[in-house]
Amino acid sequence: AVIGDQQGALIGQGCLEKGTSKCTYGTGCFFLMNTGNKPFISQTKLLTTIAWKHKEDVFYAIEATVFNAGSVIEWLKNNLGILQETRAIDEVAGKVEDTHGVTFVPAFTGLTAPYWEPNVEGLICNITRGVTKFHICRAALEAIAMQVNDVLQCVVADTKIKNEELKVDGGLCSSDLLMQLQSDFSHVKIIRNSSRELTALGAATLAFVGIGMLKNITAFVKTNKTFTPQMTEEKRKAKIQSWQEAVNLARTKAKNESK
Repeated sequence: AVIGDQQGALIGQGCLEKGTSKCTYGTGCFFLMNTGNKPFISQTKLLTTIAWKHKEDVFYAIEATVFNAGSVIEWLKNNLGILQETRAIDEVAGKVEDTHGVTFVPAFTGLTAPYWEPNVEGLICNITRGVTKFHICRAALEAIAMQVNDVLQCVVADTKIKNEELKVDGGLCSSDLLMQLQSDFSHVKIIRNSSRELTALGAATLAFVGIGMLKNITAFVKTNKTFTPQMTEEKRKAKIQSWQEAVNLARTKAKNESK
């Protein structure tokens, strides 16, 4: 069997039914949703891709990429020096219950899905004397979750399918705080897989299916932990509004500078 990295992870996560989706959290975030046996053309600038092919059956997916996720945590460590180790992000960000109003737009390489504006630069909004490194770290985690939420909202607008759950994998999803924020902002159940080799598992699974040795792919899917929404709807909406305002500010700045 031959399959792409993220498509392999889609199978490895057991996303075999139309409407099921996964997101891999690494240096960037990589989202795929199974759209069944017909290609689905996005109206919100997401990508259409082939998920896999078995004999004559072709399955498709909607795909989106967020370039800056784990790279944001690396930046906090290497450039700002406010983290000793990237794995300490939960401990540091967890020392405060909110961002003290700070909103972080980590557009280090522009904005990707669903904006696709490469000239946008990152910004950190609403810094006051009361802001500490703890607030900056928490704002960074919120920014990662917000970028994925932007993608999820576009998927809902495109497909009219409201996912009740999102399966996650990748090194950065080991952050419990990030996964809880993702669940809160996107109002979905987050299911974290216990396997770290989902692409390999997906390729092996597809090979076994191809030779007729495996019928139930989901037998290999093992859940590590689940996260459910805990944030109030009022706070959730306020957070999303602050994020959208900050993103629009960054986009407007880029447009003005290009004139």
